[in-house]
Amino acid sequence: MQSGISTWRLPTKLWRVPPPLPATTPPPPGTLPWASRPLLGSQRRRTAGTFWTTWRAFPAPANRPQRRAVYTRARTPLANSRTQCVIPGRRVMPSHTLYPSLEALLQPATLAALTGSPVEAVTVEPFKTIDSLSGSRFLRVLLDGDPARAHVVKRIAHDRDWLMRATGDRIGRSALAWETGLYDDTPPEIDAVVVACSNDDAGGGRALLMRDIAPHLVPAGDAPISVAENDIFLGAMAALHATFWNQSARAAAELGFITPEQVYHAFSPETGRREAEGEDAIPKAIAAGWELLPELVGADVRSIVEPLLEDPRPLTTALAPYRVTVVHSDWKLGNLGIIRHTGAPPQVVLLDWDRVCAGQPGLDLGWYLAVNSARLPVSKEAVITGYRAHLEARLAQPLDDAWWQAQLELSLLGAFLQLGWPKLLGAASPDPSTAARERAELDWWTSWVLAGAARL
Repeated sequence: MQSGISTWRLPTKLWRVPPPLPATTPPPPGTLPWASRPLLGSQRRRTAGTFWTTWRAFPAPANRPQRRAVYTRARTPLANSRTQCVIPGRRVMPSHTLYPSLEALLQPATLAALTGSPVEAVTVEPFKTIDSLSGSRFLRVLLDGDPARAHVVKRIAHDRDWLMRATGDRIGRSALAWETGLYDDTPPEIDAVVVACSNDDAGGGRALLMRDIAPHLVPAGDAPISVAENDIFLGAMAALHATFWNQSARAAAELGFITPEQVYHAFSPETGRREAEGEDAIPKAIAAGWELLPELVGADVRSIVEPLLEDPRPLTTALAPYRVTVVHSDWKLGNLGIIRHTGAPPQVVLLDWDRVCAGQPGLDLGWYLAVNSARLPVSKEAVITGYRAHLEARLAQPLDDAWWQAQLELSLLGAFLQLGWPKLLGAASPDPSTAARERAELDWWTSWVLAGAARL
């Protein structure tokens, strides 16, 4: 089973395949003959050279041309990145080049070129954010002292970020998404706000230069978001998934993006044990939450969850047929905002793409439900229904009910493996009203654990 809608046919009329060019080294087995067609300026910027692929890697609907599977006659790999992204039978060339250092990225001439306006002076100062809990460091960058032109630099490194260690991220995957052009191809409903990325000598990490969109972010706190805001977020989520539908190879683990096993193992007891001596609070809370599992859930739930926390491969294997799109994996409200435009639809700000991967729609939906449950303005069932309606509208086809239900049940089981620990902590609260509310929340999730386990 490939997806919940019918398979798109190959748009053969959109392409002209000339005879293969002479070469001393032929393309890898299984790739198309070299093809060529005029490239738009945006395509030249995104592709920055050539990449080899198979049709299966980037299927596209028959009524629109492929945006990424663009072939040129160039055969020599460009020496412009730290590594080449390789999939067996396919070489994918980077779309953007990492700047050699943060210092080089923050030069006035560089920033002028990136922003499209003159820059005479650059002011940099460190600051902290409320919602960043993984160990990343931040700089505020002012161009000519103008707050309206402010930018933010996020500095990420494996040696100081517990979440990067938990997910095995040694290359800065949120920067990899920029290198491979993933941000360029997100739908207009989403703004990833990343301008450029660089190597960062501090800790061998990466630095991401972003526009400062703080005024547009969802305010911190416990107040529920509005029904309209919730609908905007679900619509943007559906737009992301529909844009990359049947193009999950764009975020394949073989390119360096996170693996399904890493997705579902990142918040396991092992992370708590590994980070026990560290200063970060979240890994300690992860360990404390999972320790409550035996006393707060039944033996049936425990027998499912405990083995999967140690080895999630039975779940990822069951999910493999539904891994049809690119998912962001961290739709928490702290990563979201809304930019409202006069006379145009709003855009959703979506930050922190470090766990972007090939996945099923329910991965993002399950995380959204679990991490934001206390601030949702409608029931979780209404969120599920609303998201599905948005996705079907964007795909212009209904999803098969059996396909949808199977990936949903497995995805919500996976969401509990990621965020069951705060549910357990809440249910054990000393405050009776909090404990009762969180107990109901825990029961809702464990019912989905049982449903998902039946499909393993």
